[in-house]
Amino acid sequence: MKYIDTDAVHMTILDDSVVLVEARHGVEISSVNARVANELIAREMPGNYGMIINRKEDYSIVPVDVYEVLNRMDRLKAIALVL
Repeated sequence: MKYIDTDAVHMTILDDSVVLVEARHGVEISSVNARVANELIAREMPGNYGMIINRKEDYSIVPVDVYEVLNRMDRLKAIALVL
């Protein structure tokens, strides 16, 4: 496993095809920090991959902006939200 941290999110590369993403408590996920996090993930993943988003913390999201970022990720093939 490999860990990647930003001010907004903590990411764990579970294997070559799955990444676990957890936002930090109290942050707002916007297009800017979503783009940064997803570019970091894309650099680490060797091929197509899926993303598990664990919503265990209390944070806010700008849905339209974030979904636009996610839709541009060509190799991102699956997203699972865990509440």
